[in-house]
Amino acid sequence: VLGSVAFTALTFFAAPFPPVSLGGSTRTALGLILYPLRMLATVLWVRPEERAAFDLAYDGLPAEREFVVRTYPLVAVPLAFLALGADAATREGEGLYAILMFAPATYLPAMLLFVPGTSTPGARYLMDVSPMRPVDEMQGALKAVAVRFLAPLVLGLGIMIWLRASPDLALRIAPIAGFTALWTLRFLWTRYVTSPMLSTPHDELGSAWEGDLTGGMMGVALLMTILALVAWLRIPSATVGLALGGLGIVIELSYGRRKRADLMAVHES
Repeated sequence: VLGSVAFTALTFFAAPFPPVSLGGSTRTALGLILYPLRMLATVLWVRPEERAAFDLAYDGLPAEREFVVRTYPLVAVPLAFLALGADAATREGEGLYAILMFAPATYLPAMLLFVPGTSTPGARYLMDVSPMRPVDEMQGALKAVAVRFLAPLVLGLGIMIWLRASPDLALRIAPIAGFTALWTLRFLWTRYVTSPMLSTPHDELGSAWEGDLTGGMMGVALLMTILALVAWLRIPSATVGLALGGLGIVIELSYGRRKRADLMAVHES
């Protein structure tokens, strides 16, 4: 009996068990805060056939420690420095707030490169053996990134500008900035997400940096700066800003249906 106990103990201590996952918890404070927005998106925006991919990306990407470590500082540190330089008491400082509102789209290329990364690539078989179409997976993952990462940035910056500058400036700029960030995400997705989401070990993503990441980010930054200044100078009131935001929602819903139909036609051909 003692020999059996000793053998069992030795087995548990010496057996080559898989390494501990580097993933984090899927239940975070930010996730709980965003829960109402997530539910609203699943009802009004995410199609039923996209729901599985949406849920996996929404919960899976923030749980990947490498994704968080590599992408969050890219966004947080520059935004913090820009926010410290903004001052609504001056004309130039107010303009910096407008640029800050459009800044989240600038960091999308770096964030999107890590969407395929995961510490548990074997779990990918759940998606690979499912009857989900590639277009539905792509659309679901894209919408998850928009709700889980873009929306908190845009909402957080809008609230900060509301409190530190003025509600009028926030309502003038934030709606069109959010719509612009979403369309930038759509445009950049196929360029920077080179593999299916959560499919590639993190140490195999290094080659993606050999592309035009720096040039891409600089190009997006320049475009966002121009759009921010145009919006700041040309949108006359909060009413116009909210109207443009509402128009953006209508365009997105209409475009999403048409784009999915086009992608489905390409896939089936």
